[in-house]
Amino acid sequence: MAAFTTGEAVALELPIARIPTRATAFLIDVVLQIVLALIAAGGLLVLGTRYDIDSAWFEALVVVLIVGVLIGYPVLWETLTTGRTPGKFVVGLRVVRADGGPVDLRHTLTRGLAGAIVDFWLLGVFGAVAVVTSLCSPNARRVGDVLAGTVVVHAQRRLPLPALAVPPPWLAGWVARTDPTALPDDLALAVRRYLTRLPDLTPAAAHELGVALVRAVCAALGVPAPGELPPVQILGAVVAERQRRALPGLRGPVLVPGAGNGFGPAVPQPLAAQGVATGGPSPWSAHAPLPGAPFGPLPGNGSGPAPGLPPNSDFGLPHRNGWGPQPSGSSPSESQRGGNGFLPPPVG
Repeated sequence: MAAFTTGEAVALELPIARIPTRATAFLIDVVLQIVLALIAAGGLLVLGTRYDIDSAWFEALVVVLIVGVLIGYPVLWETLTTGRTPGKFVVGLRVVRADGGPVDLRHTLTRGLAGAIVDFWLLGVFGAVAVVTSLCSPNARRVGDVLAGTVVVHAQRRLPLPALAVPPPWLAGWVARTDPTALPDDLALAVRRYLTRLPDLTPAAAHELGVALVRAVCAALGVPAPGELPPVQILGAVVAERQRRALPGLRGPVLVPGAGNGFGPAVPQPLAAQGVATGGPSPWSAHAPLPGAPFGPLPGNGSGPAPGLPPNSDFGLPHRNGWGPQPSGSSPSESQRGGNGFLPPPVG
């Protein structure tokens, strides 16, 4: 099994297909390709002898036949069946995107061209390149998979239901009135990265990044922030609503932002109740300084990889530890982190 995260921040575990089953599917497809090539070659010879086709035209038809069998066969099948060829049908495999989604013509054409040129035939030494690259890849990806952004998984096993987020009850009404699908992809990606890597952030860095992301998200959605709640609850509610609209009717395990599972406290707690000074402008104000931020106020409508966030970082924020700004000194120990993982230590 390998873990994947979809574009809607849904975590999936998919069973990866390894070399033995992929080789079996490949051999079945090769046999079918040989049969098709023999039938097409026989028809071509009949046409050549009956209609006295010019040699140049005959050679061109032979090239078309070879390309059609080696490249057209897998591309056509995988496009029409969203990732399956007859060989993959037999052994129960399917090609999916690296985020677990279905493939389209762009992916299948890239895989087909790379398979014919690099992995198997022209430069592949009859599949040696595909075997070596699959052995070196943790997800058994050959060159074509790497170029196309795909992976081959077992399709006949019952896949575990993804863990879906649900909004905290106190934010359900607010988030239902928004349209999270209007979020730009780069901003949605920044929110997803923030939520998935929240346990690795220092309390101060998590709060600073969360406040900036809440400002950007609310600006993109055109709605005010729902009071002085922890950023992780607001962002978690937006992600939950985005998942609900992208995956209607799907039911699975749930991760509730604010239920003691790393997303926040079990009950709504305003910032002031948790030791954060709230005097002056609201923390969601576009020009309010972030608590302890080493770089001063953040612009509410600046340019960058995500609307309202400065450029040149993974979250669109300056950083020192790879994900967010740290206080001076080395990385803190677990005892130095806040009790809930997202609020800064109480202001003394």
